[in-house]
Amino acid sequence: MKDLIIMERGAFLLGLLFMVLGGYLWWHGKELKRLCTEQTRGVVVDEGRSRDFKRKNETYIPKVSYSVLGVEYTKQKGTGNTRKVSTGQSVTVFYDPANPQRSYVVELGTRSVALWAVIPAGVVCILLGLLFRFA
Repeated sequence: MKDLIIMERGAFLLGLLFMVLGGYLWWHGKELKRLCTEQTRGVVVDEGRSRDFKRKNETYIPKVSYSVLGVEYTKQKGTGNTRKVSTGQSVTVFYDPANPQRSYVVELGTRSVALWAVIPAGVVCILLGLLFRFA
């Protein structure tokens, strides 16, 4: 009986953690799009390919360079296991005019995949917690 209570609380806490993380990712994406109203062209200076020999796959964390009012900025963002851009490719960068370092690259996408993976995981954990509670 004590084990079920521990599993129930653990599932609820894990579900709550996933839901809070999902909410933060959603809010951060909305905030980034709200603040980044100006756009410029950037260029991929490094596709950031790394090989994971244990999992036998590649991960891409491209580095993008862009300029705002003569000041050069770089942004590095992971794209997961798929190659979305190549070195030398021109990309669209949206940036915050008040803080040009705050930006996102259209071609690299947003965190929507992480968001839509985290929230369902939270729901599943909470449902497991309910299952343990009434088992």
